[in-house]
Amino acid sequence: MHKTQNNMEGVIERLGMKLGEKRKKGIATLSAFEFNQQKDPMYNIRMIINSGAVFRVFDGEYVRLVVNGDLVMSDTTMERRSNKEFVNKANGRVFIAGLGIGLILHNLREKVKSGEVVEIVVMEKYKDVIDLVSPHYIDLPITYIEADALEYKPGKEEIYDTIYFDIWPHVTDDNLDEIKMLHNRWKNRKRKGNPNAWMNSWMKEFLQRERARERKY
Repeated sequence: MHKTQNNMEGVIERLGMKLGEKRKKGIATLSAFEFNQQKDPMYNIRMIINSGAVFRVFDGEYVRLVVNGDLVMSDTTMERRSNKEFVNKANGRVFIAGLGIGLILHNLREKVKSGEVVEIVVMEKYKDVIDLVSPHYIDLPITYIEADALEYKPGKEEIYDTIYFDIWPHVTDDNLDEIKMLHNRWKNRKRKGNPNAWMNSWMKEFLQRERARERKY
């Protein structure tokens, strides 16, 4: 039986970062920032109009990762909510494509302690991201693979109980074609005989709804 996690924790304390601090490794930069709606009252209005209420940011302290000048990930409320299902579903041997700031890893720690998650394999395209982020998660049973998930071909021996793809910096229905390709490529790598085996991609259902709505109108 899965343990359900109701709240996802951010990683600013895990990374030991202070507000305004930046850490850089090659093409990757971590920074800690504060969002205050009173200082930028139009931000959430713009986000809700352009993308929907799910993208609203609440007041708080956060961490962001920028790679090659592109915002790749943060631990804002939207990111926590959109990754919570994976954390709740995670069991056994876990595969994650996309390291980001380690938000998912941080929130898997209780399942690792309980034995529900026994091993984690993380695939990350950029070595600079691995070097910058991975030292903060050495307490977890993680193996890192430096590779591009879109090009990687998993071997027959690579069997997992939970598979998750979180490699897209932008939320666009163009991602759905790559999601379909990855799910087809990895469908036989999901452990047979495990009723709790699970595979999905970040924001897939949201993007499917958006595409359906666009086609309707």
